[in-house]
Amino acid sequence: MKTYARIGSGGTVAEVIATAGDITQMYPAAMQWVDCTATPGVAYGWTYVAGTFFPPAPAPAPTLAQQAAMLLAGTLQVTSASTPGLNGSYPIDATTQDHISAEMLCIQVTGKFADGTATIAWQDAEGAVHTFPNTASFQSFALAVAGFIAAAYKVISGVSTMLPIAAVTIP
Repeated sequence: MKTYARIGSGGTVAEVIATAGDITQMYPAAMQWVDCTATPGVAYGWTYVAGTFFPPAPAPAPTLAQQAAMLLAGTLQVTSASTPGLNGSYPIDATTQDHISAEMLCIQVTGKFADGTATIAWQDAEGAVHTFPNTASFQSFALAVAGFIAAAYKVISGVSTMLPIAAVTIP
């Protein structure tokens, strides 16, 4: 069995097939097929120049702004100095940020969580539920998340070149 690469426009590999058959009998003569059996890994997007296959250039490294944006789609490791049951890795995606903001608004207006209670159960990124025993502990969490987000946005906007560390300690 041999592996062949069909060379498309600009010398780019358009497809790769493995066959025991005679490639010249399987496709029209106008198609350029090159035996690449001796070059493992040849795939779509590689180039073929002067009898040699070359892999595509590696993708450029993400910019600082892109790295900061990726942090905002990830998680924040939270360690509580006074309530170890709150320790965990929490999502901080846009939906979670909205939920945190809504709870904070309710705390500011009513002194309670949105459901009217004095405690709140909150899931971490792994799905484990942590109970914030009071609004003060949740406010500490929300402020830590807000500080992390603000630091990330400073990088995104070009104000800072220091990526924030995705770990915080709350009281």
